[in-house]
Amino acid sequence: MKNNNKVLKIVYVNTFDNIGGAARVMMDLKKCLENKCLIKVLVGYKMSDDKNINTVNQTIIVKNNKLYKILQKIIYKIRYLRSFLFSNDIDCFSNDSLINHPWIKEADIVHFHNIHGNYINIESLNIISKSKPIILTIHDLWSMTAHCGTCEKCKNWNKGKHFTPGLFHYQGMLFDNKEYLWNKKKNIFNRSVKCFVLPSRWIQNKYYKSYLSKCNNIVINNGVQIVAKKYTSKSIARRNLNLPNRKTLLFIANGGRNNPSKGGDIVTKLSLKEKYKNVNFLIIGEKESKRINNMVILPYLDHKKLSEYYMASDIFLFPSLAENFPLVTLEAMSYGLPIVSFGVGGIPEQVVHKVNGYISKYKDIQDLTNGIDYYLRMSKKDLEHVGNINIRKVKKYYSNKKMANEYYKLYMKTKNAKTHI
Repeated sequence: MKNNNKVLKIVYVNTFDNIGGAARVMMDLKKCLENKCLIKVLVGYKMSDDKNINTVNQTIIVKNNKLYKILQKIIYKIRYLRSFLFSNDIDCFSNDSLINHPWIKEADIVHFHNIHGNYINIESLNIISKSKPIILTIHDLWSMTAHCGTCEKCKNWNKGKHFTPGLFHYQGMLFDNKEYLWNKKKNIFNRSVKCFVLPSRWIQNKYYKSYLSKCNNIVINNGVQIVAKKYTSKSIARRNLNLPNRKTLLFIANGGRNNPSKGGDIVTKLSLKEKYKNVNFLIIGEKESKRINNMVILPYLDHKKLSEYYMASDIFLFPSLAENFPLVTLEAMSYGLPIVSFGVGGIPEQVVHKVNGYISKYKDIQDLTNGIDYYLRMSKKDLEHVGNINIRKVKKYYSNKKMANEYYKLYMKTKNAKTHI
Protein backbone atom coordinates (compact mmCIF):
# COMPACT_ATOMS: atom_id res chain seq x y z
CA MET A 1 0.00 0.00 0.00
CA LYS A 2 1.65 3.17 -1.19
CA ASN A 3 -0.09 5.97 0.73
CA ASN A 4 -0.95 5.04 4.29
CA ASN A 5 -2.26 8.55 5.01
CA LYS A 6 -5.17 8.17 2.60
CA VAL A 7 -5.96 4.48 2.99
CA LEU A 8 -8.77 3.40 5.30
CA LYS A 9 -7.34 2.48 8.71
CA ILE A 10 -9.22 -0.16 10.67
CA VAL A 11 -8.52 -1.87 13.97
CA TYR A 12 -10.06 -5.28 14.67
CA VAL A 13 -10.59 -6.34 18.30
CA ASN A 14 -11.16 -9.98 19.25
CA THR A 15 -10.47 -12.41 22.07
CA PHE A 16 -8.01 -14.56 20.09
CA ASP A 17 -6.07 -14.27 16.84
CA ASN A 18 -6.17 -17.94 15.82
CA ILE A 19 -8.76 -19.78 17.92
CA GLY A 20 -12.43 -20.01 16.98
CA GLY A 21 -14.68 -18.98 14.14
CA ALA A 22 -14.67 -15.28 15.00
CA ALA A 23 -10.87 -15.20 14.78
CA ARG A 24 -10.95 -16.95 11.45
CA VAL A 25 -13.51 -14.54 9.98
CA MET A 26 -11.45 -11.62 11.26
CA MET A 27 -8.18 -12.90 9.80
CA ASP A 28 -9.82 -13.78 6.47
CA LEU A 29 -11.15 -10.23 6.27
CA LYS A 30 -7.72 -8.85 7.06
CA LYS A 31 -6.13 -10.91 4.29
CA CYS A 32 -8.82 -10.18 1.68
CA LEU A 33 -8.78 -6.43 2.34
CA GLU A 34 -5.03 -5.90 2.69
CA ASN A 35 -4.88 -4.09 -0.69
CA LYS A 36 -7.72 -1.72 0.24
CA CYS A 37 -7.28 -1.10 3.95
CA LEU A 38 -4.58 -0.85 6.58
CA ILE A 39 -5.85 -3.33 9.15
CA LYS A 40 -4.31 -3.96 12.54
CA VAL A 41 -5.56 -6.43 15.12
CA LEU A 42 -5.80 -6.19 18.90
CA VAL A 43 -6.52 -9.38 20.83
CA GLY A 44 -6.83 -10.47 24.40
CA TYR A 45 -4.56 -13.47 23.85
CA LYS A 46 -2.04 -13.55 20.99
CA MET A 47 -0.56 -16.77 19.63
CA SER A 48 0.85 -15.66 16.26
CA ASP A 49 3.96 -13.65 15.38
CA ASP A 50 2.21 -11.25 12.98
CA LYS A 51 3.57 -7.74 13.59
CA ASN A 52 0.15 -6.26 12.76
CA ILE A 53 -1.40 -8.18 15.64
CA ASN A 54 -0.90 -7.00 19.19
CA THR A 55 -2.37 -7.68 22.61
CA VAL A 56 -4.71 -5.14 24.14
CA ASN A 57 -2.21 -4.53 26.93
CA GLN A 58 0.30 -3.28 24.32
CA THR A 59 2.80 -6.11 24.44
CA ILE A 60 5.06 -4.93 21.62
CA ILE A 61 7.32 -7.95 21.18
CA VAL A 62 5.66 -11.35 21.23
CA LYS A 63 7.53 -14.56 20.57
CA ASN A 64 5.49 -17.45 19.30
CA ASN A 65 6.96 -20.09 21.57
CA LYS A 66 5.72 -22.62 24.11
CA LEU A 67 6.60 -20.44 27.12
CA TYR A 68 4.58 -17.53 25.78
CA LYS A 69 1.58 -19.76 25.04
CA ILE A 70 1.72 -21.14 28.57
CA LEU A 71 1.85 -17.59 29.92
CA GLN A 72 -1.22 -16.63 27.88
CA LYS A 73 -3.13 -19.61 29.31
CA ILE A 74 -2.16 -18.58 32.85
CA ILE A 75 -3.32 -15.01 32.20
CA TYR A 76 -6.62 -16.31 30.84
CA LYS A 77 -7.20 -18.45 33.95
CA ILE A 78 -6.37 -15.55 36.29
CA ARG A 79 -8.81 -13.28 34.44
CA TYR A 80 -11.43 -16.02 34.44
CA LEU A 81 -11.04 -16.43 38.22
CA ARG A 82 -11.39 -12.69 38.72
CA SER A 83 -14.61 -12.48 36.73
CA PHE A 84 -15.91 -15.59 38.54
CA LEU A 85 -15.29 -14.12 42.00
CA PHE A 86 -16.85 -10.76 41.13
CA SER A 87 -19.59 -12.36 38.98
CA ASN A 88 -18.76 -9.79 36.33
CA ASP A 89 -17.14 -10.35 32.94
CA ILE A 90 -17.79 -6.94 31.41
CA ASP A 91 -16.39 -4.17 33.59
CA CYS A 92 -13.99 -5.54 36.19
CA PHE A 93 -11.03 -4.79 33.92
CA SER A 94 -9.29 -1.52 33.10
CA ASN A 95 -10.36 0.74 30.22
CA ASP A 96 -6.97 2.33 29.79
CA SER A 97 -5.05 -0.30 27.81
CA LEU A 98 -7.57 -0.32 24.97
CA ILE A 99 -8.67 3.30 24.71
CA ASN A 100 -5.10 4.58 24.94
CA HIS A 101 -3.63 2.11 22.47
CA PRO A 102 -1.94 4.05 19.63
CA TRP A 103 -3.60 1.86 17.00
CA ILE A 104 -7.04 2.82 18.33
CA LYS A 105 -6.12 6.51 18.26
CA GLU A 106 -4.96 6.26 14.63
CA ALA A 107 -7.96 4.25 13.37
CA ASP A 108 -10.77 5.48 11.15
CA ILE A 109 -13.02 2.63 12.31
CA VAL A 110 -12.83 0.19 15.21
CA HIS A 111 -14.41 -3.17 14.39
CA PHE A 112 -15.12 -5.41 17.38
CA HIS A 113 -15.66 -9.15 16.98
CA ASN A 114 -15.88 -11.30 20.14
CA ILE A 115 -15.44 -9.04 23.15
CA HIS A 116 -16.20 -11.61 25.83
CA GLY A 117 -13.20 -13.47 27.19
CA ASN A 118 -12.12 -11.40 30.20
CA TYR A 119 -9.73 -9.06 28.44
CA ILE A 120 -11.46 -5.66 28.12
CA ASN A 121 -13.96 -3.49 29.93
CA ILE A 122 -16.86 -2.96 27.55
CA GLU A 123 -17.27 0.55 28.95
CA SER A 124 -14.36 1.22 26.58
CA LEU A 125 -16.86 1.18 23.71
CA ASN A 126 -18.62 4.25 25.11
CA ILE A 127 -15.34 6.15 25.31
CA ILE A 128 -14.02 5.08 21.90
CA SER A 129 -17.35 5.81 20.17
CA LYS A 130 -17.05 9.51 21.03
CA SER A 131 -14.24 9.84 18.47
CA LYS A 132 -14.40 6.68 16.32
CA PRO A 133 -17.29 4.84 14.66
CA ILE A 134 -17.67 1.32 16.06
CA ILE A 135 -18.86 -1.77 14.19
CA LEU A 136 -19.63 -4.97 16.11
CA THR A 137 -20.06 -8.38 14.47
CA ILE A 138 -22.33 -10.61 16.53
CA HIS A 139 -20.78 -14.07 16.29
CA ASP A 140 -22.97 -15.48 19.07
CA LEU A 141 -25.74 -14.26 21.38
CA TRP A 142 -23.52 -12.93 24.17
CA SER A 143 -24.12 -9.33 23.10
CA MET A 144 -27.89 -9.82 23.52
CA THR A 145 -28.06 -11.86 26.73
CA ALA A 146 -27.02 -11.29 30.30
CA HIS A 147 -24.06 -13.62 30.15
CA CYS A 148 -24.48 -16.60 27.80
CA GLY A 149 -23.45 -17.19 24.20
CA THR A 150 -26.55 -19.14 23.26
CA CYS A 151 -30.17 -19.40 24.34
CA GLU A 152 -31.43 -22.79 23.21
CA LYS A 153 -35.01 -23.31 24.43
CA CYS A 154 -34.81 -20.37 26.87
CA LYS A 155 -37.87 -18.09 26.86
CA ASN A 156 -36.33 -15.32 28.97
CA TRP A 157 -32.99 -14.75 27.22
CA ASN A 158 -34.09 -11.29 26.01
CA LYS A 159 -35.51 -10.18 29.36
CA GLY A 160 -32.35 -10.21 31.42
CA LYS A 161 -33.35 -13.46 33.09
CA HIS A 162 -31.42 -16.02 31.07
CA PHE A 163 -28.64 -17.76 32.94
CA THR A 164 -28.00 -21.29 31.66
CA PRO A 165 -25.97 -23.68 33.83
CA GLY A 166 -23.92 -26.53 32.44
CA LEU A 167 -23.19 -27.17 28.79
CA PHE A 168 -24.17 -23.79 27.33
CA HIS A 169 -23.04 -21.68 30.25
CA TYR A 170 -20.57 -19.17 28.80
CA GLN A 171 -18.50 -19.36 31.97
CA GLY A 172 -19.06 -19.73 35.70
CA MET A 173 -20.01 -16.91 38.05
CA LEU A 174 -20.08 -17.09 41.84
CA PHE A 175 -23.25 -15.01 42.21
CA ASP A 176 -26.31 -14.44 40.05
CA ASN A 177 -25.54 -11.02 38.61
CA LYS A 178 -27.46 -11.34 35.36
CA GLU A 179 -29.81 -8.38 35.77
CA TYR A 180 -26.94 -5.95 36.32
CA LEU A 181 -24.94 -7.38 33.39
CA TRP A 182 -27.95 -7.32 31.05
CA ASN A 183 -28.79 -3.68 31.79
CA LYS A 184 -25.17 -2.58 31.53
CA LYS A 185 -24.71 -4.25 28.14
CA LYS A 186 -28.03 -2.88 26.90
CA ASN A 187 -27.03 0.69 27.71
CA ILE A 188 -23.49 0.46 26.36
CA PHE A 189 -24.30 -1.27 23.06
CA ASN A 190 -27.27 0.97 22.27
CA ARG A 191 -25.20 4.10 22.81
CA SER A 192 -21.87 3.18 21.29
CA VAL A 193 -22.20 0.89 18.25
CA LYS A 194 -22.72 2.49 14.83
CA CYS A 195 -23.75 -0.75 13.11
CA PHE A 196 -24.14 -4.39 14.10
CA VAL A 197 -23.14 -7.03 11.55
CA LEU A 198 -25.22 -10.21 11.69
CA PRO A 199 -23.80 -13.32 9.93
CA SER A 200 -27.19 -15.05 9.52
CA ARG A 201 -30.90 -14.39 9.17
CA TRP A 202 -31.37 -16.61 12.20
CA ILE A 203 -29.39 -14.30 14.44
CA GLN A 204 -31.08 -11.27 12.87
CA ASN A 205 -34.40 -12.74 14.00
CA LYS A 206 -33.00 -12.96 17.54
CA TYR A 207 -31.62 -9.45 17.19
CA TYR A 208 -35.07 -7.97 16.48
CA LYS A 209 -36.37 -9.59 19.67
CA SER A 210 -33.56 -8.17 21.79
CA TYR A 211 -32.70 -4.80 23.32
CA LEU A 212 -30.72 -4.03 20.15
CA SER A 213 -33.81 -4.12 17.92
CA LYS A 214 -33.79 -0.40 17.08
CA CYS A 215 -30.07 -0.22 16.30
CA ASN A 216 -28.61 -0.24 12.78
CA ASN A 217 -27.80 -3.68 11.45
CA ILE A 218 -26.79 -5.47 8.28
CA VAL A 219 -26.61 -9.17 7.39
CA ILE A 220 -23.24 -10.21 6.00
CA ASN A 221 -22.84 -13.97 5.76
CA ASN A 222 -19.57 -15.56 6.76
CA GLY A 223 -17.48 -16.77 3.85
CA VAL A 224 -14.70 -19.26 3.17
CA GLN A 225 -11.82 -19.61 0.75
CA ILE A 226 -12.84 -21.17 -2.54
CA VAL A 227 -11.21 -24.52 -3.25
CA ALA A 228 -8.76 -24.32 -6.14
CA LYS A 229 -8.67 -28.01 -7.03
CA LYS A 230 -10.29 -31.34 -6.28
CA TYR A 231 -9.21 -34.94 -6.50
CA THR A 232 -11.04 -36.73 -9.28
CA SER A 233 -11.10 -39.87 -7.16
CA LYS A 234 -11.79 -40.20 -3.43
CA SER A 235 -10.04 -43.55 -3.47
CA ILE A 236 -6.81 -41.79 -4.47
CA ALA A 237 -7.23 -39.30 -1.66
CA ARG A 238 -7.84 -42.09 0.86
CA ARG A 239 -4.86 -44.06 -0.39
CA ASN A 240 -2.61 -41.01 0.00
CA LEU A 241 -3.79 -40.64 3.61
CA ASN A 242 -3.46 -44.35 4.40
CA LEU A 243 -7.19 -44.69 5.03
CA PRO A 244 -9.27 -47.79 4.29
CA ASN A 245 -10.87 -47.35 0.88
CA ARG A 246 -14.51 -47.25 1.95
CA LYS A 247 -17.26 -44.71 2.67
CA THR A 248 -15.97 -41.96 4.93
CA LEU A 249 -17.74 -39.53 7.29
CA LEU A 250 -15.92 -36.41 8.44
CA PHE A 251 -16.48 -34.53 11.71
CA ILE A 252 -14.44 -31.45 12.73
CA ALA A 253 -14.69 -29.69 16.09
CA ASN A 254 -12.41 -28.30 18.75
CA GLY A 255 -11.99 -31.19 21.17
CA GLY A 256 -13.45 -33.76 18.78
CA ARG A 257 -15.28 -36.51 20.66
CA ASN A 258 -14.89 -34.55 23.91
CA ASN A 259 -16.96 -31.58 22.77
CA PRO A 260 -20.64 -32.33 23.54
CA SER A 261 -21.84 -28.90 22.40
CA LYS A 262 -20.63 -29.76 18.88
CA GLY A 263 -22.04 -33.28 19.10
CA GLY A 264 -18.76 -35.12 19.65
CA ASP A 265 -20.43 -37.66 21.94
CA ILE A 266 -23.14 -38.25 19.32
CA VAL A 267 -20.52 -38.95 16.65
CA THR A 268 -18.90 -41.52 18.94
CA LYS A 269 -22.24 -43.28 19.50
CA LEU A 270 -22.92 -43.37 15.77
CA SER A 271 -19.48 -44.86 15.04
CA LEU A 272 -20.26 -47.76 17.37
CA LYS A 273 -23.38 -48.82 15.48
CA GLU A 274 -23.00 -52.23 13.88
CA LYS A 275 -24.29 -50.93 10.54
CA TYR A 276 -21.35 -48.50 10.35
CA LYS A 277 -18.53 -50.86 11.26
CA ASN A 278 -17.25 -50.66 7.67
CA VAL A 279 -17.50 -46.87 7.46
CA ASN A 280 -14.58 -44.55 8.31
CA PHE A 281 -15.33 -41.91 10.94
CA LEU A 282 -12.74 -39.15 10.57
CA ILE A 283 -12.66 -36.99 13.72
CA ILE A 284 -10.46 -33.89 13.59
CA GLY A 285 -9.78 -31.52 16.48
CA GLU A 286 -8.33 -33.59 19.33
CA LYS A 287 -4.92 -33.34 20.97
CA GLU A 288 -3.28 -36.36 19.38
CA SER A 289 -3.64 -38.87 16.57
CA LYS A 290 -5.02 -42.35 17.20
CA ARG A 291 -7.12 -45.05 15.55
CA ILE A 292 -9.91 -46.80 17.45
CA ASN A 293 -11.81 -49.41 15.46
CA ASN A 294 -13.39 -47.46 12.58
CA MET A 295 -12.51 -44.04 14.05
CA VAL A 296 -9.50 -42.11 12.73
CA ILE A 297 -8.77 -39.35 15.26
CA LEU A 298 -6.52 -36.41 14.42
CA PRO A 299 -5.48 -33.06 15.89
CA TYR A 300 -6.22 -29.79 14.12
CA LEU A 301 -4.40 -29.61 10.79
CA ASP A 302 -3.17 -26.78 8.61
CA HIS A 303 -5.43 -25.84 5.72
CA LYS A 304 -3.43 -27.72 3.09
CA LYS A 305 -3.48 -30.99 5.02
CA LEU A 306 -7.09 -30.56 6.09
CA SER A 307 -8.12 -30.17 2.45
CA GLU A 308 -6.83 -33.69 1.75
CA TYR A 309 -9.22 -35.11 4.38
CA TYR A 310 -12.14 -33.16 2.95
CA MET A 311 -11.36 -34.64 -0.45
CA ALA A 312 -11.16 -38.15 1.02
CA SER A 313 -14.62 -37.89 2.63
CA ASP A 314 -18.12 -38.60 1.36
CA ILE A 315 -20.32 -36.91 3.99
CA PHE A 316 -19.77 -34.10 6.48
CA LEU A 317 -21.40 -34.98 9.81
CA PHE A 318 -22.02 -32.01 12.11
CA PRO A 319 -24.50 -32.70 14.96
CA SER A 320 -23.77 -29.41 16.74
CA LEU A 321 -26.35 -28.31 19.31
CA ALA A 322 -25.97 -24.55 18.81
CA GLU A 323 -24.53 -22.47 15.95
CA ASN A 324 -24.74 -19.10 14.23
CA PHE A 325 -23.43 -19.40 10.65
CA PRO A 326 -20.67 -22.00 10.93
CA LEU A 327 -17.62 -21.84 8.70
CA VAL A 328 -16.89 -25.54 8.87
CA THR A 329 -20.12 -26.49 7.09
CA LEU A 330 -19.42 -23.92 4.36
CA GLU A 331 -15.91 -25.28 3.97
CA ALA A 332 -17.22 -28.85 3.67
CA MET A 333 -19.72 -27.65 1.06
CA SER A 334 -16.91 -26.01 -0.91
CA TYR A 335 -15.37 -29.49 -1.26
CA GLY A 336 -18.66 -30.90 -2.52
CA LEU A 337 -19.70 -32.76 0.64
CA PRO A 338 -23.37 -33.13 1.62
CA ILE A 339 -24.05 -31.92 5.17
CA VAL A 340 -25.87 -34.01 7.79
CA SER A 341 -26.71 -31.90 10.84
CA PHE A 342 -29.39 -30.57 13.16
CA GLY A 343 -31.30 -27.50 11.99
CA VAL A 344 -29.71 -25.11 14.47
CA GLY A 345 -28.83 -21.45 13.96
CA GLY A 346 -28.14 -20.48 10.37
CA ILE A 347 -27.45 -24.02 9.10
CA PRO A 348 -30.89 -24.24 7.39
CA GLU A 349 -29.86 -21.13 5.43
CA GLN A 350 -26.88 -23.08 4.10
CA VAL A 351 -28.50 -26.49 3.73
CA VAL A 352 -31.77 -27.35 2.01
CA HIS A 353 -33.14 -30.65 3.29
CA LYS A 354 -32.45 -33.52 0.87
CA VAL A 355 -31.11 -31.10 -1.74
CA ASN A 356 -27.57 -30.44 -0.57
CA GLY A 357 -27.76 -32.03 2.85
CA TYR A 358 -30.02 -33.52 5.49
CA ILE A 359 -31.51 -31.48 8.36
CA SER A 360 -32.25 -33.87 11.23
CA LYS A 361 -34.68 -33.36 14.08
CA TYR A 362 -32.97 -31.73 17.05
CA LYS A 363 -31.05 -34.22 19.21
CA ASP A 364 -32.68 -37.11 17.33
CA ILE A 365 -29.89 -39.64 16.76
CA GLN A 366 -32.19 -41.93 14.77
CA ASP A 367 -32.95 -39.11 12.35
CA LEU A 368 -29.22 -38.37 12.06
CA THR A 369 -28.82 -42.02 11.14
CA ASN A 370 -31.52 -41.56 8.51
CA GLY A 371 -29.55 -38.65 7.06
CA ILE A 372 -26.30 -40.61 6.96
CA ASP A 373 -28.03 -43.58 5.32
CA TYR A 374 -29.72 -41.30 2.78
CA TYR A 375 -26.33 -40.29 1.38
CA LEU A 376 -24.53 -43.60 1.93
CA ARG A 377 -27.14 -45.26 -0.28
CA MET A 378 -26.97 -42.57 -2.95
CA SER A 379 -25.34 -43.43 -6.26
CA LYS A 380 -21.99 -41.95 -7.19
CA LYS A 381 -23.62 -39.91 -9.95
CA ASP A 382 -26.24 -38.44 -7.60
CA LEU A 383 -23.61 -37.69 -4.94
CA GLU A 384 -21.58 -35.82 -7.53
CA HIS A 385 -24.69 -33.83 -8.42
CA VAL A 386 -25.19 -32.88 -4.75
CA GLY A 387 -21.51 -31.99 -4.52
CA ASN A 388 -21.75 -29.69 -7.53
CA ILE A 389 -24.76 -27.94 -5.99
CA ASN A 390 -22.73 -27.22 -2.86
CA ILE A 391 -19.64 -26.07 -4.75
CA ARG A 392 -21.70 -23.65 -6.87
CA LYS A 393 -23.60 -22.38 -3.84
CA VAL A 394 -20.45 -21.53 -1.91
CA LYS A 395 -18.83 -19.86 -4.92
CA LYS A 396 -21.91 -17.72 -5.54
CA TYR A 397 -22.94 -16.77 -2.01
CA TYR A 398 -20.33 -17.71 0.58
CA SER A 399 -16.82 -16.90 -0.64
CA ASN A 400 -14.56 -14.95 1.71
CA LYS A 401 -14.01 -12.41 -1.10
CA LYS A 402 -17.75 -11.71 -1.30
CA MET A 403 -17.84 -11.36 2.48
CA ALA A 404 -14.88 -8.97 2.41
CA ASN A 405 -16.41 -6.82 -0.34
CA GLU A 406 -19.61 -6.41 1.67
CA TYR A 407 -17.64 -5.42 4.76
CA TYR A 408 -15.61 -2.94 2.72
CA LYS A 409 -18.79 -1.26 1.46
CA LEU A 410 -19.95 -0.99 5.07
CA TYR A 411 -16.61 0.50 6.15
CA MET A 412 -16.75 3.14 3.41
CA LYS A 413 -20.37 3.98 4.19
CA THR A 414 -19.55 4.23 7.89
CA LYS A 415 -16.52 6.44 7.33
CA ASN A 416 -18.36 8.79 5.00
CA ALA A 417 -21.54 9.04 7.06
CA LYS A 418 -22.02 12.25 9.03
CA THR A 419 -24.76 10.65 11.09
CA HIS A 420 -25.69 7.09 11.95
CA ILE A 421 -26.10 4.90 8.88
